[in-house]
Amino acid sequence: MAVRPDLLVLDEPSNHVDEGTRDSLIRAVRAYEGVGILISHDVGFVDAVCGQCLVLEKVHRQGRTEMVCRPYRGGFTKVREEMAARDLRNRTLLGQARGETDRLMHEKAHRYQRVQKMDALSGHTNRIDRHDHDAIKRAKYAKSGVSGRQALMPMRVLLPVLQA
Repeated sequence: MAVRPDLLVLDEPSNHVDEGTRDSLIRAVRAYEGVGILISHDVGFVDAVCGQCLVLEKVHRQGRTEMVCRPYRGGFTKVREEMAARDLRNRTLLGQARGETDRLMHEKAHRYQRVQKMDALSGHTNRIDRHDHDAIKRAKYAKSGVSGRQALMPMRVLLPVLQA
């Protein structure tokens, strides 16, 4: 640290040191004015020396999982609290969205049942597929009094039958 590097990388600096050495490390890192990367499991050490933490997190966007690096102000304890609060908000929003989806699906089913009931009451239960040309002809000629095989006959043959 006496050389004043632009980048300081510390990997578990407080491992296997006594309290006095740990306190000296904390003072030295606080006095450092460059960019520092600290990897440590010592939450107290991180809280004592870090003003900002970068956390790698998995996020789900548009059906994909991505790894993002998010900046947080403060030490690890503060970061953990912010992340827990955000996770709680997200779980609450997800629960609300799922509840709304359930409500909409129930409403859809209810409306479908009402439509089915109204169709049954209105007598439109014998709907004809628009691609079923034979059924369409039968229905058309049934209204005019022609029935059976006569309704399926070609028009040129059907005309003499109607005249007879």
